[in-house]
Amino acid sequence: MEWIREGILIAKMHFLCWKKDSRVWLVFIVSAFLVVKTLGGITKFGLQYQMTSTPFLLPVLFADNSIANGLAKIMLYFAFIVLICNAPFKDERICYIIARSGRRAWWLGGILYSVATSFLFLLFLMIVAAGTILPVCTLKPYWGTAVKSLIIASGDIKAQYLESSLPSDVITLLYPPAAQMITFITVWLNLIFLSLLIYFVNGCNEKIKLGSMVAAALVL
Repeated sequence: MEWIREGILIAKMHFLCWKKDSRVWLVFIVSAFLVVKTLGGITKFGLQYQMTSTPFLLPVLFADNSIANGLAKIMLYFAFIVLICNAPFKDERICYIIARSGRRAWWLGGILYSVATSFLFLLFLMIVAAGTILPVCTLKPYWGTAVKSLIIASGDIKAQYLESSLPSDVITLLYPPAAQMITFITVWLNLIFLSLLIYFVNGCNEKIKLGSMVAAALVL
């Protein structure tokens, strides 16, 4: 159907706008910094004591903690909100496309872009997390001696090496690949929900874009 093809082209055009959008690059840089800061202690601990860690550490980034212990998780959600806050993604070229393709194709393009952006953002975090752990990485289907040791370490050791609490229940019950997959799907669905919420709330009132504030309130 023609409107579906037009919607895909509109989504592609939104991604092409990333090249000249400094906000997008800043979001990815800040997000990478947060991931490295959160997981860098595990790498440092592993190097110091000759221990290993799995690269599948999304469950650590998005562990359920209090606001004080889960600041990285909240900041990553905020970073995504900033990435998507310009919904419904209108500029001069998009307005021309709306006139040419119709609003149905434009709405579909925005939805496809939101879903794909959620996926790419999470994939980026996963790659940065694996890169951070690379010096002590092990591909064995276990969490690694560094992670296991930090779980049972004293409070002083944890305070020295960890930015947030490790999800001990998840680490005890699940293998890393399974925990990674479950976390990826769950967080991806959360990001899709936030992005579509921003998209539709802002689309209903483009003069006062309340979508980002509503999404931020839900994250908190």
